[in-house]
Amino acid sequence: MTDTENKAVISEWQVINLRLTTFYDDTMPLQFKQNEWFREVAGEDAETTITRRDLFQQEGNFGEGRLILGMPAMTIPQRVDWFYVSPTGLGNPFDNLENAISKFVPIMNKWLESSFDTMRIGLGSVSLLPAKDKESAYKQLASYLLAVKLEPDSSDFLYHINHPRRSKTPVEGLDINRLSKWMVSLSSEIGLSTASVRKNFSCLLETDMNTSAQYQGNLPKNHYAAILNELVTLTQEIVEKGDVK
Repeated sequence: MTDTENKAVISEWQVINLRLTTFYDDTMPLQFKQNEWFREVAGEDAETTITRRDLFQQEGNFGEGRLILGMPAMTIPQRVDWFYVSPTGLGNPFDNLENAISKFVPIMNKWLESSFDTMRIGLGSVSLLPAKDKESAYKQLASYLLAVKLEPDSSDFLYHINHPRRSKTPVEGLDINRLSKWMVSLSSEIGLSTASVRKNFSCLLETDMNTSAQYQGNLPKNHYAAILNELVTLTQEIVEKGDVK
C-alpha cells in the first residue's frame, strides 16, 4: 500500500473538539456583550453560566455536542474562546470532523460579523483516526509524516511543527501559522461482565491555524469570513495530506 492509499478521507477522522479563538486589545468592552453572545450564536439561552473573577463561561447543547463560550479574565490581550465538544466530556469523539466543521464554522462566521474588532483569529481542532492495533496506527501516522522515519514498532512518538504561510486573502501582509501535533494515542475500555481490558489505538492530530501576532492592528472586519474560511481550508489540507509545507 502506498502512502497516498494509506491516508484516510476527512470524514473518517473523529472530532474531539473544535475551537475558535479571537484576541482583542484591552480597550474593547467585551463584558458588555458577553451575556448576549451565547443566545445570538446558539439560538437559545445557555444551560449553565460560570462567573468568577478569573473566568466567564457559558455552556449549552448544540448540534451533536455541546457549545462552550469561555472568556478568561486578566489576560493581555483579551481573549474569547468558543468550543464545540462532546456532550459526554472534552476527551470523547462525538462526530466526524467534516460534519462538525460544517456545523461550527457558519455560526462562528455569524458571531464574528456581530462581534468587536479583533486582532487575531484562530481555529483549532483535535481529532483521531481509529486503528486496529499499535502497529497499524504507526503505519497510518507514517503516511502523513513523510519527513519522519517511523517504524510500526515505534513508541512514545510526538511530532509538533509550524509551517507558516502568507495568507491568500486580500489582507496585505498577513501570515498564517499552521501548527500541527501528531501522535499515537491509547485508550482502554474495561468490560463490566468479563473484567477484560480492551486497548484502543488511534492516530491523534491537533491543529491550530491562526493569524500571526506580527500583524499590526485589528484585522479588517470585511475580511473576517475570508480569513476563517482560509483557516478551515488549511485545517482540511493538513488532515487530508499530512505535514505539508
